[in-house]
Amino acid sequence: MKIYRKKLKGFSLAELVLAVGIFSMIASSLTILVIDSTRSLQNSRSRAEASYFIQEVRNALVSIKSDSWYNLAQYTGTGPKHLTFENYKYSIVEGSGEYNNFTYEFSVHDALRDLNHDLVFSGGIIDPHSRLIRISITWEDTLGKSHTLNPEIYINDWSTNSLVYTTESDFTPGDHSGTVTANVEGGELHLEELFYPDWCNPELSFASYDLPQQGVAKSISNYGDIVYIGTGENASGLSFIEVTVDDSNPPIVTVGDTFDGYKVNDIFGIENHAYLATDTNAKEVVILDLDNTPISEIGYFDSAGPENANTIFVYENKGFVGHGNTLSIFDLTSKTGSRNLLTSVEIGVSTAIITDLFVDEQYIYMTLSGADHEFVIYEYDPDVIKVAFSDLGPINSTSLFISEDTQRAYIAASQSVHDEFFIINTSIKSGSLPMVSSTNIDNLSIKGLANIDERTILVGSGGQEYLVLDTSDETSPVICGGKDVNTGINAIALSKQGYKFYSYILTGDANDEFKIIEGGSGGGGDNGYGYVSSGTYTSEIFNSTNLSSQYYVLDLKADIPLDTSLNITFRASNDPSMTGISWIGPDGTSDTSYIVSGIYDLPDNLMGQYFQYRAIFESNTIVTPILKEIVINYEK
Repeated sequence: MKIYRKKLKGFSLAELVLAVGIFSMIASSLTILVIDSTRSLQNSRSRAEASYFIQEVRNALVSIKSDSWYNLAQYTGTGPKHLTFENYKYSIVEGSGEYNNFTYEFSVHDALRDLNHDLVFSGGIIDPHSRLIRISITWEDTLGKSHTLNPEIYINDWSTNSLVYTTESDFTPGDHSGTVTANVEGGELHLEELFYPDWCNPELSFASYDLPQQGVAKSISNYGDIVYIGTGENASGLSFIEVTVDDSNPPIVTVGDTFDGYKVNDIFGIENHAYLATDTNAKEVVILDLDNTPISEIGYFDSAGPENANTIFVYENKGFVGHGNTLSIFDLTSKTGSRNLLTSVEIGVSTAIITDLFVDEQYIYMTLSGADHEFVIYEYDPDVIKVAFSDLGPINSTSLFISEDTQRAYIAASQSVHDEFFIINTSIKSGSLPMVSSTNIDNLSIKGLANIDERTILVGSGGQEYLVLDTSDETSPVICGGKDVNTGINAIALSKQGYKFYSYILTGDANDEFKIIEGGSGGGGDNGYGYVSSGTYTSEIFNSTNLSSQYYVLDLKADIPLDTSLNITFRASNDPSMTGISWIGPDGTSDTSYIVSGIYDLPDNLMGQYFQYRAIFESNTIVTPILKEIVINYEK
């Protein structure tokens, strides 16, 4: 048999080196694979642990905001923060923190929403009820490489309390000063509506009343809400009519007692007496006791000479009457019987007539017709002495009005080819008085005038019988309005009823002799209706029942037209009376207020059991700001 023997080859050195190299490569690859697998597993575990920790941060922040939204919201925009946990409670502290092998921090930012109320990262409107939390957590792997997660979460205040004012019943309680509630769009608060009478627009408020019988109403005087009317020129009417006027809209006129027996050229009423200037020679002045029922004559004054009494004025215990060119002063320490003459003096030339007069504690102011000086001022205590005068030209002055401070005399004349209205400077009552201005009033023969609110009202016959001048620029009066009263106007008096002002006029209309025009400085819309210029509403004090209540978000809705304003301020305290507690605005002081609709973070110092808000309205009288809703988020 054959025996076969297998030959074994040996390895060369080169082959051995190659084999060792291949083995080393395989071993190295296996080592790298093991290390990468271990590192990847570690990173996965770290990432998972970081994710769990992020959830813990979120839960901690939710716990903090559930305890108090302010405790989270106060850190908005204040930089990096981290958490501490002590005494079973989380707290937010400054800077970065450590957790196991992680370094972390978070920051609080405003949350933004678009017009559809969806959350956006830019270009939106701040939502004060939400916050964006940006978290950063960092760690290093086994090879020292840094890894970071940057999650973002949102947190809101849905669990907090809200104080809501939005319905009419919400706005009704509290203190209203010039403000009212309404229910046009579910509930609002705004300024009170008001009718603004305008002296320059008498058509806005004009009322007429018929007086008893058919006499020519010629003279008028008023004291408070009582009007005294005298008739003259014919015997068809009553000598004296007492009328009461209230401040209704339109005013209600009540005719009271009457008196007859004389033709009356002028009348002066004060307190419980009336003084009639008559054409009766033996009784140029008749004194009536208005407390008697019926009204009765109790005294009289008989002036020297045959002239009729044209004008009468009473100051304290003296009577002043003009008859012809004579001024007589008589005693009124008693009102009964024949009154004694104190003194008498002729004013001007013998053909002059005293047409009107006014008296204060020292001076007598008089207008004259047919005289060298159409306006004069006399002192009367102790002697009657002429001290000042004014030459108005070839006119017949008919009426006089002295300003309340006696610094100006307003004088009117009957129709002439010259000026009929004059303003005289009477601040210095001496010598020739300077004329401020004079004005030609076409076609109007003036019988009476009055001045109020930088407006002068002229009444008479011919032209526009009720004419109003704007005298705010005294050097250049201009006509600002008027009304035709074709029957003519014989007299005018001004009266204040409450906060309203009226001009009372007597006309030649036998069926509606007495007319009332409400006047004022104007305002509101074209029809005179508008709103008061300002007002304040102060809410009732709200009791949160907790001494540590924090008020932190305001949601304000209001309509604020051009040329108007609305200022909202708040205050909080643990004093239920709010005594001495300041109203504060956005900066936490009384120097600012909330003035436009929006959502706002309230200042940090608005804290306390009791809470109150105040709204101050300003208008242009035509339109008003409207407060529609206030919502306050707070925490107990």
